[in-house]
Amino acid sequence: MPAAASAPQIGEAVERDAYWSEAGLDPEAVIAATSDERWKAQLAAHTEEAIAEGVFGLPMVTAEGKLFFGNDRLELLDGFLAGPLRP
Repeated sequence: MPAAASAPQIGEAVERDAYWSEAGLDPEAVIAATSDERWKAQLAAHTEEAIAEGVFGLPMVTAEGKLFFGNDRLELLDGFLAGPLRP
């Protein structure tokens, strides 16, 4: 079964809170943080930065101006960062 199909379904509050608690997070604190305007502003700024860099989907990593899209590209990213794939 693909990883996405077996991922926790966090659409329901009970499932979401259990998932966050298992990850060591306080569900009430997470909800409060997502309502904080400074985090919303930071998210908006990061989103604009990503768009300006050419990000078009997730997961995507940028390294030295190069875009690596998808989990299947992590080996290419690793090779690029190690040096042999750099121009």
